[in-house]
Amino acid sequence: MKSIRRTLRRQLLLGLTLLFAGLGTGLYFLIAELLENQLDQTVESRARLLASLVKQEPNGDLEIEMTDEPMPEFERKKKPEYFQLFGPGGEVLARSKSLGVQQLPRDKKIKARNDRAFFDVAMSDGRPRRAVILRFVPRLEHPDEHPTAQATKSLELVTTLDRSELDEVLWQVLAALAGAGGALFFGVALIVSLVVGRGLKPLAGVAERATGIDASSLNARFPIEGLPDELSAICQRLNDLLARLQNSFERERRFSSDVAHELRTPIAELRTLAEVALKFPDAADAATAGDTARDALDVAVLMERVVNNLLALARCEAGRQEIVEEPVDVGAAVHEAWRPFEARATERHLRASFSLAPVTVKTDRALLAAMLTNLFSNAVDHAPDGGDIACELRTDGDKAELAISNPAGDLDQTDLSHLFEPFWRKDAARTDRDHSGLGLTLVAAYAKLMGADAAAFLPEPGRFCVRLRLAAG
Repeated sequence: MKSIRRTLRRQLLLGLTLLFAGLGTGLYFLIAELLENQLDQTVESRARLLASLVKQEPNGDLEIEMTDEPMPEFERKKKPEYFQLFGPGGEVLARSKSLGVQQLPRDKKIKARNDRAFFDVAMSDGRPRRAVILRFVPRLEHPDEHPTAQATKSLELVTTLDRSELDEVLWQVLAALAGAGGALFFGVALIVSLVVGRGLKPLAGVAERATGIDASSLNARFPIEGLPDELSAICQRLNDLLARLQNSFERERRFSSDVAHELRTPIAELRTLAEVALKFPDAADAATAGDTARDALDVAVLMERVVNNLLALARCEAGRQEIVEEPVDVGAAVHEAWRPFEARATERHLRASFSLAPVTVKTDRALLAAMLTNLFSNAVDHAPDGGDIACELRTDGDKAELAISNPAGDLDQTDLSHLFEPFWRKDAARTDRDHSGLGLTLVAAYAKLMGADAAAFLPEPGRFCVRLRLAAG
């Protein structure tokens, strides 16, 4: 398993090491170049000084004063220096006594920089030297006596300068950079370890807290205060996730309890009917037997309705409910869904008003009919006697908006968040035997499956409304 801590340490240490190694290498070559340029200037100055000792007579003869001047550096036996003067044809015109039988290289492949070229050379004593080839034209002797005379002979002078001290300095610089680099490496390793450890400490705390969260402690939350911005955003999302999980687990627990509660009463009624019939088999006449059978049938129908609704809800949540889209006249579907409730509405003196714009949507006809049936059933059964039910259909942009409202004085804003939960009813005692509390839950599930929106709200105090938004077209 990969570790962020180890990965950060390794990558930071490698990156910083490469950076410092590159900087150290660049610094070394910069120092080496500067020092070598200084050495080149020194050996060039010596070569030009020697070249100034060569003169040309007006008749073309050369006067070389190199061997006449005292130059101890070219004569000593310990750490001597060398020079050699070549004529236009490559002949040797003068040389230092220190050369003995040796010859200084006159490398024709060296490209001159203006009138000079630098190179390294090793002599018989094994000491490294820096050499320069200086191409020059000797100055005229007594130019005032022969103003028309010109020096035309180009000579080459090769001279050397010991570079062992330079090499020793460069080695010292290299050793110093290597030592500083080693110390820097260990220092950086320590700093990276401390910084990464301190930077990831909050993450370790979050991980430790996360290990203690299970299904029984979903009410726990990650602290946000004092965390880095990046980690606080993650913890906030985790807290939101825990809140959703907590709500989901609580809904599941309530769902299990509600299912048991919904089925316990009809099962108890069936058991009672069966026990009475078995205990007094001869006491029941035909009329009593018919009443018992009708009661048992009503209980069975209620249980069947609950089970069928649960199965439909399970199919929606599992994505197994088939959708067959086709053009549907919403107004016609509304009238067709209302027809079975007309008698019940008349019986309770309910006034129904319809304001339906001509709208066609592409949706599943059966699911839309089931949604409308549930909504009208809720409206008719929960509206008070003599109340009114309003159904309005209109277009809103590319959406068809259907709103069904009815009086509901017992609902308030706090109830709206529970209306689409399974088995939720305002009546906590569940005395309503005609509704199982799954109608609006199925409406929301079908709407989600069809890509529609279902929302419940109180447009005014004491009035409840469910609004469906379907894609028109």
